[in-house]
Amino acid sequence: ESLDRLVELTTSRSVTLPIALEIDQSGARTGLESADLVEAARMLDGRWLTLWGVMAYPADGYTPGGAIDAAVQERRTLTLAHDLLQSLGYRDFAVSGGSSPTFVHACSSVINEYRPGTVALGDRQQVALGAARLDDVALSVVATVLESRQTHTVVDAGAKAMGRDFPSWVRGHGSTLAGSIVERLFDHHAVLEPLGLEVGARVELVPNNANSAVALHRQLWLDDASGSLTASPIMPAGPS
Repeated sequence: ESLDRLVELTTSRSVTLPIALEIDQSGARTGLESADLVEAARMLDGRWLTLWGVMAYPADGYTPGGAIDAAVQERRTLTLAHDLLQSLGYRDFAVSGGSSPTFVHACSSVINEYRPGTVALGDRQQVALGAARLDDVALSVVATVLESRQTHTVVDAGAKAMGRDFPSWVRGHGSTLAGSIVERLFDHHAVLEPLGLEVGARVELVPNNANSAVALHRQLWLDDASGSLTASPIMPAGPS
């Protein structure tokens, strides 16, 4: 149905669009069943649509211990798709796969592009899944201690700074770089295990999901090897 609409749109406007055909490997999100790939590819013949490539998303990699099996299945799925498209005469097309948990298991195959979005920064999900170590995480949210007690610490970075991602297989809503857990999360506050810090002290928190945390902010502060900080806008400023 989506492809039919694209055909109508591009034909009426005489616009050529490159198309990636997605295979629904797992997760029941979007994409074609493998059996429908040939029919979808043939719909591109003689149309205003051109085949850019084929892609898959190994959603099962986002389960503890599931990354290796998801990576293997991804290679099988995309190898089948690659061979089917070649049998139709297609050459030099993209075969795109990958997620951050499965990227560490990438190996030589027909896949010629990977999309490991979170692996560049890391987060607590990737640590829990074995795709990164806590020391490797390059993203943190700097918070200020508002209250410090023997039982807990309250900081000013809540869900609107950290994101609300809370998978069942990750303990807490975030952590410090040293591993102290964010036990409770409110819109503008987080409650952690006691840190022994004074009110006004700064502490770096690691979010569960880097994607969500970055999307909540307008800019990042980049810290280079010398300790110098540079502000970098996340989205370019629009027209005034």
